[in-house]
Amino acid sequence: MSLIDNEHQLPVGLGMRLALDMDAMKNFVNLSDQGKKQLVDYIEGSTTGDEAKNRVTDVVRNLHSGETFR
Repeated sequence: MSLIDNEHQLPVGLGMRLALDMDAMKNFVNLSDQGKKQLVDYIEGSTTGDEAKNRVTDVVRNLHSGETFR
């Protein structure tokens, strides 16, 4: 079962980071499916592993603070 919808899977790194930050997880769960997809697309648009890790860090930090994406 996906946290997004039946077609889109949550990246493992993002799922692990969200599991460690309940505020970020709560805010992620409250996003619309489209909002979740935008976050995943942003992370998956990374061209390197380091860039993906940095994007995950930024996304989780923003979710923790309750900020909207981008």
